[in-house]
Amino acid sequence: MAEFVRFQSTLWSRIRLVQQRDARAVTEFVNRYRPPVLYFIHNAGFTETDAEDLAQEVFTRLLADDALSKADQQRGRFRSFLIAVARNVIREERRRRRTVPRSGLAEPAAREPADEDFDHAWVGQLLDSALRVLEAERPLHHRALAAHVLDGKTYEQIAAELGRSLQDVRNFIHRSRQRLTELLREEIWRYSSSREEYEDEIRALAPFLHAKTSL
Repeated sequence: MAEFVRFQSTLWSRIRLVQQRDARAVTEFVNRYRPPVLYFIHNAGFTETDAEDLAQEVFTRLLADDALSKADQQRGRFRSFLIAVARNVIREERRRRRTVPRSGLAEPAAREPADEDFDHAWVGQLLDSALRVLEAERPLHHRALAAHVLDGKTYEQIAAELGRSLQDVRNFIHRSRQRLTELLREEIWRYSSSREEYEDEIRALAPFLHAKTSL
């Protein structure tokens, strides 16, 4: 029971604040979940501008229609709920463009976006958040990892830049990857409503998590 309460106090307490139109909670909610929604819609074949508008529609529906009240722990993963809402918006927009051709908006000739598209962007958003935490906690570790992964620099080059030994750099990068894995798991924990959902999410996202943390 205590573990269930801990999960309830994370995701669902924040959702209740969003439903109550708490300004800070709404801003955090949109900032956290908008990037993967936007990526998902853009991958459905919409232009960047149209994808921006449709992503806005997703969150307008969530907030205006109180759809979040349906996202309870009995209805499956929260991530899956967001995908479903985004899919509905995409399908409705496709139907609208078919039935109103004189609007000048052609229906995107693209495949139905796969859940994996959303998962890829979802983990990318989690990684961005984890990297910000890592940078605040361990700036030197973050700098070494970024230089190696983003800039393609060798351990020797990084050691010279940082004025540290080669072994130090190896340790920095190794520990950074370990910490990133921990932080990513913590992020998943924050939006999971139960131990079962958390473990299910870890399994579902494992390929993406591995790819992101083993660069």
